[in-house]
Formats: sequence, structure tokens, C-alpha cells
Amino acid sequence: MGLAGKSDAEIFRHAFANDFSVVTINAADFITLAAGCDLHPGLVVLRVMGLTAEEQWGHLLPVLEHLAKQDDPNALTNRVIEVTGVGKFKSYPLPPE
Repeated sequence: MGLAGKSDAEIFRHAFANDFSVVTINAADFITLAAGCDLHPGLVVLRVMGLTAEEQWGHLLPVLEHLAKQDDPNALTNRVIEVTGVGKFKSYPLPPE
């Protein structure tokens, strides 16, 4: 996306402006950014370090399948999904409802 080297805040603003959700391993910074917003397009956090790109996709695929089954196209809006393993994830609102 041409955002290499950009700050977390710049990436988050770009995602917000383009209605993109953010997928990251940088949990602390992006959760802080999302918590400071009244509205954001969603955040998926990989809580597993040292994964190859292929392994990251393996961890993300169950999340994407879960989201695809939702009747709500905005199911990730103002939510964080934390992935702790393949098929192991939890979702919660941020900011809290």
C-alpha cells in the first residue's frame, strides 16, 4: 500500500480514511489508537510472534471466515479481534460500549 516507514498514526489515519480494517502484530500502539476514536473500521491483532507470512495467513483465515458468515457488513466496526492461535480468537468492542 506504499505505507512502509509510515508511523502507526499515519497508517491508522489512512485505514480510517479508506474504510480499511488494520491487521497488525503491533497490539499496544494500534489498540491505543483505536481506543482514542469514537469510530474506527476495526482492528485484528495477531498475538503470536515469529510467524512467517504463510503462518500469519493461516492464523487470519479462520477470522476472515468468521467475519464472512456475519450478516452485518460492519461487523468489525469499532471492534478488536485478538488472535492467539489458529482458530483461537476473541472479539470485543473498542471503545467499550
